[in-house]
Amino acid sequence: MIEQWATTAASVHDSRMLMPLLAARPSGDPQLWADCTYRSRDMVQVLRALGFKPRINFKAKRGQKLNARQVVLNKAYSRHRCRVEHVVGSMRNDMPEHVMRCIGKVRARSWIGRRNLCYNIKRLCYLETVAKI
Repeated sequence: MIEQWATTAASVHDSRMLMPLLAARPSGDPQLWADCTYRSRDMVQVLRALGFKPRINFKAKRGQKLNARQVVLNKAYSRHRCRVEHVVGSMRNDMPEHVMRCIGKVRARSWIGRRNLCYNIKRLCYLETVAKI
């Protein structure tokens, strides 16, 4: 389910919007799944201070391989994180309009909000169908 989202200009990197989207304290599951773009020593410390359990993939540096522990963690993190990617893929495949055709941040926010709402409704209908079986 999509609970929080934000719209920005295309020039704003995703990592800049992480902190504004997170609540002061995690409600429910405190785990935060993300790719290696969000991993930094400072970010991990801030997330832990806020009560989150960061599950952020590791990235190998040039000339340095990941150690065995990091490889195992990346595999485990990716197994869960791919579920988020399935949401994006589902929205792209099931909703016919791939390109947002509007001008202005307010209209873009409305368009994205309606798209997120459609996904949530689709997901709820699916869960109700599965529950009846």
